[in-house]
Parts: sequence; structure tokens; C-alpha cells
Amino acid sequence: MSDAIPVIELVNVDVTGAELRSDTVMIKNVNWTINAGDYWVVGGLPGTGKTDLLATAAALQRPGAGTLLVFGRELYRLDESEQLRERLRIGMITNAPAGIARPGFALGASSNSVFMIVSLAR
Repeated sequence: MSDAIPVIELVNVDVTGAELRSDTVMIKNVNWTINAGDYWVVGGLPGTGKTDLLATAAALQRPGAGTLLVFGRELYRLDESEQLRERLRIGMITNAPAGIARPGFALGASSNSVFMIVSLAR
């Protein structure tokens, strides 16, 4: 087992919907650890919270509840410039057309149901 600090950790996180449904909890009590070099696929039907989960994990939207740690630091306890610095160390791609890949990013298998997230810790 490695002693490396995870890139992203969600601890008892409630994932809320995008801005129009920000009071709606899409996924409750998420516990997820993403280490440097991990590749994760999140699949599901349209409207089930995949994009909201990844946006929360990538610190693009706040969790409804719980703790988001980025490189071992509780992101929303940092000042805005430190939050930005940590966010810029993470990469995410959603709804990628099959057959398109970019260096440093992962490829989604279909336009509606599968996403990948890659941690870009350096």
C-alpha cells in the first residue's frame, strides 16, 4: 500500500444537481478516493448524476454535504487563489465522442453514458 496522498477524496459527500436543480441530491453519501494515475469510468443513464458527480470530484461544484479533499487539503477551507491552484492540478473530460483522445485526459466511451476522470498530479 502506498503512502501517497490521494489526489481527490470524497468523504460522505452528497452530490447535488447542476445550478437549475442545486437543491436536489442526485447521489447520497459518496466515499471515493482517486489516486495519482487512476482512471475511473462512471456510467449510467442520462439524468442520474454522472456529470454532477464528476464536477463535484473535480471541484467544479460544491458538494451538498460532506468533505472534498484535493491533494489532502479540504478544498473549501482554502482561500480562492489556493482553490484555483488545486483545481488546475486536476483534469476531467465528459461526453467525449468515441475515438477522440487528448494527452493528459481520458476518453468517454459514449456521448451519453460513460465518463472517465484522470488525476494529473505532478
